[in-house]
Amino acid sequence: MKTILAIITFSILSFAAMSQAYHPVIEMNKYWDQSNQDGWSPCSLEPRRYKFVDVYTTMNGHTYQMCKTYRLRGQPIDDQMTCPPFVADTIPIETSWLREDTIARKVYIYYPLWEPNPDQLLYDFTLNVGDTLQSYYAGYGFPLVLSAVETVTLNNGEIRKKYVFEEDPYIFYIEGIGGGLGLVLPLYFFEHQDRTLYCVKKDGEDIWGTECNTVFIAVKNEPEISISVFPNPVDDVLNINLNNISESHPFSFEMFDLNGTKILTTRLESSDNAVSLTNLSPGFYIYKIRSEATLKNGKLVKL
Repeated sequence: MKTILAIITFSILSFAAMSQAYHPVIEMNKYWDQSNQDGWSPCSLEPRRYKFVDVYTTMNGHTYQMCKTYRLRGQPIDDQMTCPPFVADTIPIETSWLREDTIARKVYIYYPLWEPNPDQLLYDFTLNVGDTLQSYYAGYGFPLVLSAVETVTLNNGEIRKKYVFEEDPYIFYIEGIGGGLGLVLPLYFFEHQDRTLYCVKKDGEDIWGTECNTVFIAVKNEPEISISVFPNPVDDVLNINLNNISESHPFSFEMFDLNGTKILTTRLESSDNAVSLTNLSPGFYIYKIRSEATLKNGKLVKL
C-alpha cells in the first residue's frame, strides 16, 4: 500500500513539476516585434508587431485567441524600406487565430486554406531529436526534422529550450517565445534568411532580442486598409479589392512558386483590380501585396 501511495505521490509531483516548467507562448502581456532585412541594409522591409487581445472564437470544435498584427513605422529611406526608431500603428493590418494546449505543450494556428484540416500545428515542445514536426503549415509542405535541442538564456536570466530543425540556424522556436522568424509565420519560408524576430517584451521588460531599444513604445494612427483577394482557389482571373489606397504609395502584387521564384508582378492602380492568371499552371503559389511594407502575404491555389 505504501508503495502504491509513493508511486501516486511521485506521479502527482512529477506532473506538477512538468506543468510549472512549461512556459506558455500565448500571453496577454507580451508583444513580438519582427523585422525583415533586405540582406545588405540595417533597415527593415516590413516591420511588424504581434500581440494577443482578449477575444476568442470557436472554430471546428477548438477555441482560438485573436492575435493582431500592427505595422511598425520608421524613417523612410525609399518607397519600401524604413529605418528605426519605429512607432507602432494603432490599427491592425492582419488578424490571426491561435490556440495553446498547455497540457500537450503545443500551439496551433487556424489556417483556413488547408482544408479539411485548418487547425495547423505551429509549435510542439515535446519533440526529441530526430522527430518530425507534423505540420504542413510550419514547413510550407516540407517535413521538418528536429536536429537539436539547445538551451538559451533570455535577457532576464531565464533558461529556455530552443528547438532547431534541419540543421538550419534560421528554423527554430523557443519555449515561451515562439519562432525565430516571427510569431505567426511558418518556420520555413523561402525568404527566411531575411526575416528575424528581433524583440519580445513581457510586462514591459525585454526578454528576448538585442534590438528592443530600436522600437519606441508609441503609436501612430494610420487609415485602415482592407485587402480582399478572391476567389481562392482561382481559375483564370484573380480579383484584388483595396480600400484607402493612396496614390502616393501605390500597391504591387507579386506571385511566387513554392521555390521562391517570382513568376508574376503587376501594379495595382485602383481599388478594384483584376489579374489574369490564365498562363499559370495549376498548383500552389505564394502572393504578396505591398506598398510601403508588405501588407498581405498568402497562399493561392490555381485550378
